[in-house]
Amino acid sequence: MPNPFNLSQILQSMLLNCLLVIALPLAFAGILTLINRSTKRRLAHWWDYSQLLIGGLGTVIHELSHAVACLIFQHQIIDMQLLKLNLRDNPDHSLGHVNHRYHPGRLWPTIGNLWIGIAPIFGCSAAIFGLTWLLARPTFATWMTFAEHPTWQLNAHRSLIQPALDDATGCSLALVNLN
Repeated sequence: MPNPFNLSQILQSMLLNCLLVIALPLAFAGILTLINRSTKRRLAHWWDYSQLLIGGLGTVIHELSHAVACLIFQHQIIDMQLLKLNLRDNPDHSLGHVNHRYHPGRLWPTIGNLWIGIAPIFGCSAAIFGLTWLLARPTFATWMTFAEHPTWQLNAHRSLIQPALDDATGCSLALVNLN
């Protein structure tokens, strides 16, 4: 009876899974971090309090995401500030924080450290999703249509890309048919 398992295929599959589950999100997070730092530096150069004005709501949602994850994973919240209004007394220039502690000998709270760290990805995504539903129903409907029938052809994404580019640049974009 032939062996249905091929070691080479198994190793390739494991490598692909590691790439998709670990490397891709880390690369995405790294790119977002670079963009965030650059934007924050430019805003602070423009006006000290511009980052509060522009990033205040996002900061509150970000910190609340950490706090909710702390509660789910049974961490004790020691100190929490959703939005720091006095940036001059803040040496790290962070806009908010959640300080917490846990009992390291317990498995559930220890696992929670990872989820507390990445909680803002889910919290901010949910907020964007909800605000889009509330304030931009046509865009939300387009997202739902794409979610129900995902296609990976450039022409199929014209309805997703075109309105954003029209709003941002005031001009239309001609997409090339790759079929």
